[in-house]
Amino acid sequence: FNAEEAGLDGARHYVDYPVRPIEDHTLMINFDMIGRVSNKKVQILGSQTGEGLKEWLTELDAASPLELNAHDRLNLGSDHIPFIGKGVPSLFAIIDPLHADYHTPGDVAWKINRVDAVHVVDLFEAVLQGGALIPERHAFIDPRASR
Repeated sequence: FNAEEAGLDGARHYVDYPVRPIEDHTLMINFDMIGRVSNKKVQILGSQTGEGLKEWLTELDAASPLELNAHDRLNLGSDHIPFIGKGVPSLFAIIDPLHADYHTPGDVAWKINRVDAVHVVDLFEAVLQGGALIPERHAFIDPRASR
């Protein structure tokens, strides 16, 4: 899906008309700006949306050359939000910290950190493989309930 910048239209449409029942979706993974990793730091948001996700990410972090910053807060302006609204545990990976080029014409291709972007992809390959092999999905925890 697309149209995140237009107000999450694609994600909202998808969760309303999924290719399989939304209850069969075990984990939503959303990437944003992973090509601009600096100092090997990546934020992972949403680990509180699934039972055991934070502990699982801690294990994966130990095997990664990246430093994961697992926040309990959520970014409310990206494609994972409609999935959380439908009860699907969701992880959101984004650079840490945001850079001055974020959402500007200065965010150009030659500034991509290809090596660390591949490390992010490798990390989430492990997340996807692990998620596909767990016997039961991570039970959804509504992050709005703890406010």
